[in-house]
Amino acid sequence: MTGDFVNQYQLEKLTRRGASSLAESLHFYWPSNGLNEIPEANQALHIGSAFLNAGFLAYAEAHRDGETHQRFDLLVVEPRESTLLVAEFKRVFSKTVGALATDAERILEFSPRASPRLARCKLELKSTWGLVGGTTWEPEYVKWFLDEDPTAKDPAGGELDALWKLVSHRDAVWGAHPLIAYRQDRPKKGIEVETQWFVFVLFKVKG
Repeated sequence: MTGDFVNQYQLEKLTRRGASSLAESLHFYWPSNGLNEIPEANQALHIGSAFLNAGFLAYAEAHRDGETHQRFDLLVVEPRESTLLVAEFKRVFSKTVGALATDAERILEFSPRASPRLARCKLELKSTWGLVGGTTWEPEYVKWFLDEDPTAKDPAGGELDALWKLVSHRDAVWGAHPLIAYRQDRPKKGIEVETQWFVFVLFKVKG
């Protein structure tokens, strides 16, 4: 920490640290039965823990100021650095990929509740960042998140392009982190390796 606003590098590093923690846990134990995907709360748990361990304050299911009808998966705050990050997570496949842009829109409208305690300490939250992330088994989605070409073809038929248009101009950093891989013996295709990834975009909301 520097005494200035937490920068993008620090936020990305902690996000990746949380993804690595999730990968380590999944290596030893898969918490869902059958072919069911792991719940989204696991993403918030591990990424939130990475921020907690770095000295941030962390909250699950946080409200935005003045509202109680919707919540955000994770809110982390570093008052000494005047910075907060609000995050939403998804299990990303064809039927849910469009929700990433919807989540980004919600995050862009986020405003924190006033904190008299922070005010008494002469601390003010001036810099807001957003994080939209998700677990996916779709390799084409992963390639898109790793492609720095803005003209790259959208494998989701425009759903990911909508996300790009919302946040690409907001100091956005796109990434993907491998979580777990399985060997699959397929009668007609032979041996294949399927990999689950955590894909994400980190972007500035204000400040």
